[in-house]
Amino acid sequence: MWRSAELTEWVMPIPLPEADHHVSPGSECSVAGWGRTGVNTTIDRLQEAEQEVVSDGLYGERYRHYNPTTMLRASSPHAKKSAFQ
Repeated sequence: MWRSAELTEWVMPIPLPEADHHVSPGSECSVAGWGRTGVNTTIDRLQEAEQEVVSDGLYGERYRHYNPTTMLRASSPHAKKSAFQ
């Protein structure tokens, strides 16, 4: 059962780009999700990280299911933060 979140100073919507809008490499974005925080550690608390959009070709063929028409790649080059870990 879905419930609406109570919006506070710490809980707020994340703005999304319009459909078919290209997000340029170097743009800052927020990513959020649940999941791994270590090699064998997972949590059930929502996490957020600020990341930078990187070019589609930066990681080569590393992510074979990547679809640039519906996804973008982000990275934190100077911090150990990731949207997939």
